[in-house]
Amino acid sequence: MPPIRSRQPIPRSRARSFRSAVALAAGVIPALFGPVLLAQSPPESRGPLSVRSRQLEFHYRVGGAGPAAIVELWSTRDRGATWQCVASRNGPTGPLQYTTPSEGLYGFILLVRDGPRVSREDPRPREAPQRWVFVDGTPPLAQWDRVEPGEDFALRRTLQLAWTAYDDNLPGRPVSLSFRTPGDKSWRIIDPAALNSGRYDWTVPDDVHGELTLLLSVRDLGGHVVERTFGPVTVPIALRPADGGGRTGASVVPPVVPPARQTASTRPAEASISPLPAERRRAAEELARQAAWHMERGQHVVAAERLREALDIDPEMPEAISRLAWIYADQRDYEQALELYNRILARRGDDPEALRGAALAHLAQRRYAQARDVLHRRLAVDERSAEAWFDLGDVLFLMGQTAEARAHWRRAMSVDASARAIIEKARSRLETYAEPGSMGTAGAAPDR
Repeated sequence: MPPIRSRQPIPRSRARSFRSAVALAAGVIPALFGPVLLAQSPPESRGPLSVRSRQLEFHYRVGGAGPAAIVELWSTRDRGATWQCVASRNGPTGPLQYTTPSEGLYGFILLVRDGPRVSREDPRPREAPQRWVFVDGTPPLAQWDRVEPGEDFALRRTLQLAWTAYDDNLPGRPVSLSFRTPGDKSWRIIDPAALNSGRYDWTVPDDVHGELTLLLSVRDLGGHVVERTFGPVTVPIALRPADGGGRTGASVVPPVVPPARQTASTRPAEASISPLPAERRRAAEELARQAAWHMERGQHVVAAERLREALDIDPEMPEAISRLAWIYADQRDYEQALELYNRILARRGDDPEALRGAALAHLAQRRYAQARDVLHRRLAVDERSAEAWFDLGDVLFLMGQTAEARAHWRRAMSVDASARAIIEKARSRLETYAEPGSMGTAGAAPDR
């Protein structure tokens, strides 16, 4: 809407009343929640309001204006350097709805146009907003990497805690570390506000031994908190030199730290035969959609986190299982990939993507016989799959069966004329390994 300039300014006393009515009633909430009126105090007395949705509602009341009054919402994304009108609404009451184009910090000002009168001038450069709003709809990524004893554990009982935490909107000290023993009713704080350095050297108290579980909490500027647990791990009883003047003959066994078993404490997996409620199903689908977005951009670590969260809600979501298995294989975590592919095959034994993924995971670990058997199952599902014939040729080559491998590569070239990429790869294999003397190269993997 083009700006309207008043030719008849409101008298000073009435203008002040009109302006106050707008400012004091202006409020903003995420549109996903019910209507709430938030009182507006002077800008300098409050920090940004954090919301977790890009869809906002501004609730307001206008005093001293007619029914045809227009309320305009002005926004800045560069801390007041520039302003633009982004939404408007007719009438003396809200809500006024606005969807921000992206996450980040926004400043907002409401003004009213009532015929020739205006409640205030258009915002000027570097003017302070009535309300700062920080929009952050994406939870941070958080995961444990490892927990292991320090080199000086025998003397100082130091555990090295390592994690990965990522988000575009993290504060200066976003990490909280805690632990709990089986006898504890609540978590015991190690550090309530640690730097996101990815590593923390923790000196375990002398009275803490036996099994304990560690908690990693990461908070972003939008108010999201993601929690991950690690353990339990075993810490031995403290054994120190009695006189402080050198080591004793006692041997101090370092803590036994198992591979990380990470869980999201706020989202336990559910294995129920009852149908998933529609709201939870939609939440899982939204997480899977976010994961697909990150995968398209090569952000596989973030995508994997979103997929794990989706599976915490719906453990049987096939597309989430398949995509997460692919990411594990891409990260060369072939055992995790196989576990997920086998989950798919336990329900749908003829799933072509899961069969190929399982075969390639076996192949990467040099389990050639298992890879061969899975590819035979793949061909039983679709004997015209050029890709399966080609993969099986590679496996047979690595098993030393060069003549059979060449036969399968030739078959890959003939079963599906539309599979041009596979045909070219098979032709390259045959040119490289065509000679009978190539039997001696069977231990070298073809270039895939």
